[in-house]
Amino acid sequence: MDIEVSLSGELPDARLYEEVSAVGLLRGEYIFRRAGKYLTAPDGRQLMEEYIENVLRIFPDKDVWYRFIDAPANEINMLEGYDEYVLEEFPTIGLRGMRRAMELPRTFDLEFDVVTTLARKHKNLHILFPYICEMSEIEFGMDYVRRFNFPNKVSCMMETPAALWHAKDIQRLGLEYFLVGMNDLSSLVAGASRGSGFDRHNHPAIIGMLTMLRQTLSDGRISVAGYMKPEFLETAKQIGMDAITVHYSSFPAFFGEQFSNYQDMDFMLNFKKQDNRKRLRLWAQSLLDVANDTTSMTIQGLHWHKKVKS
Repeated sequence: MDIEVSLSGELPDARLYEEVSAVGLLRGEYIFRRAGKYLTAPDGRQLMEEYIENVLRIFPDKDVWYRFIDAPANEINMLEGYDEYVLEEFPTIGLRGMRRAMELPRTFDLEFDVVTTLARKHKNLHILFPYICEMSEIEFGMDYVRRFNFPNKVSCMMETPAALWHAKDIQRLGLEYFLVGMNDLSSLVAGASRGSGFDRHNHPAIIGMLTMLRQTLSDGRISVAGYMKPEFLETAKQIGMDAITVHYSSFPAFFGEQFSNYQDMDFMLNFKKQDNRKRLRLWAQSLLDVANDTTSMTIQGLHWHKKVKS
């Protein structure tokens, strides 16, 4: 079973090249979350190009799978230059992934153009469509592949029960590689929020669904990704997965402390601390806005209402 790396805005240490078979997941939204600016900001295109080029320089001849932006609306709302301010009560299951791409196609046009331009120069840069729930969403993505004449490999995330249900139909569109997003899949199957402790990756229903997916896509390449515990490595092997895509910051826990001094290894820990402080400031400001205004808004899944003043 191959070991791949997942990147969330980190610029990985060059020594990692020898340790992994591929960059199995480059999460597009973290390019912009790290910068505090969205793709539609004036320098958004440049931010995206520079980051992907930097990663490709470290992995010049290994597959790099770019996943299109898959951030919930409440996270995009915090970024400078956002395309649309979307208020939702449950943003993690709302307008995200390919749903947002279909709803706001001009932004997706820009993102697809950037990655296609880079892919024409780098034959190892491939694409992943995120958060598929309907066949129309993957068909929408494949239409872009044809329209932009994307030159390299195409894949999608398998992170919703609906995507697993449609797995064979998705494969028939010409996809050969599938990446299971364990964070979303375990949450949706277990009916639990992320990090609650109830969204266990080793839940019997999760293991059963992964086993069925392996049987359904017997001739396809499947990897699993997410914030998994090291013991899940053996589970993935037993199921017959072709690869496991380990988050960069998890390499010390999975493979030893020799990775702890790698460049940018603590990025996610520091980023989450800063991001949580920003969320708290936004939440506090929103309470003031609601108290003094006539608006209704959603902050972190809580719906706040203010009656119209007389």
